[in-house]
Amino acid sequence: MNGRIAAAMLLLGMWTGDALAQSQGPVLVETDASAIVAQQNEIRQAAQQRSGRYKDMAGADRDRLLQVQDRVLGKLDGRTSTTELPRADQVALFNDLEEISALVNKAEDDRMICERSRPIGSNRPVSVCKTVAQRREERERSLESRGPRDARCAGGACPQTGTPGWN
Repeated sequence: MNGRIAAAMLLLGMWTGDALAQSQGPVLVETDASAIVAQQNEIRQAAQQRSGRYKDMAGADRDRLLQVQDRVLGKLDGRTSTTELPRADQVALFNDLEEISALVNKAEDDRMICERSRPIGSNRPVSVCKTVAQRREERERSLESRGPRDARCAGGACPQTGTPGWN
């Protein structure tokens, strides 16, 4: 089953690293919706039966898996291809499939999250995709770059330096 998940991810046209973050192309390529639905139904059946790799899956993870699968199956209902979905739904579908993969493979840090955003000064939206680990590292770097702040310094002299403003 792990090979099937890997094959499905290849079908989704996953990109990695900086090429993905810079990509302005489609998040999902032309894919067969019925293949995704069949795969999700197979995973669902094994998870509900608590068999194979799902026998030791935590109840909360199993519930989350089934909830995300419901969203995926709802989006693909009556579709033959993922490209029939609106762009925002394609991104949401990609994120949901990544979450399912992370739950199944117990690899949350490797889960890819995509979002559509408009860069400053542009009206043209772009897809920006990063792993959970990359997003956490960026957030931590951002917090570190701010340096230590002391609210007591606002509007007055800072106790450590005696200078006005922030440290």
